[in-house]
Amino acid sequence: MVMIASYPMYVLKQIRPDINSWWQHLVKSLNSCDAANGAILTNVETDLYSHWLDPELFFSQTCGYPLTTVLKNKVKLIGTLVYDSTFCLDAQ
Repeated sequence: MVMIASYPMYVLKQIRPDINSWWQHLVKSLNSCDAANGAILTNVETDLYSHWLDPELFFSQTCGYPLTTVLKNKVKLIGTLVYDSTFCLDAQ
C-alpha cells in the first residue's frame, strides 16, 4: 500500500518554496527509514475531510477546528508546525 503525505493548508505563495523543500525532505527521511513504506507527497484534490480520513493517509496537516471536531478520535496529532521567519515583522 502506498502511504500518502500531504500539506493541504497554509501554503502561502511567499513561503511555498520553503514549505515544499521541508515536506520533500520529510518524505525522503520517512522513506529512508521505511517508516512510511514508500510515502508519496501529494496535492489534495478532493474534499479535505475525505482526505484526512483516507486509510492510505500517513501524514497530513490540518488546523485546530477540524482536529477537535470532525477528526476528534479519528486521527492522531503528532506535532505542531511553527512558522517563523526573519522576514516577518516584529509585532512589538
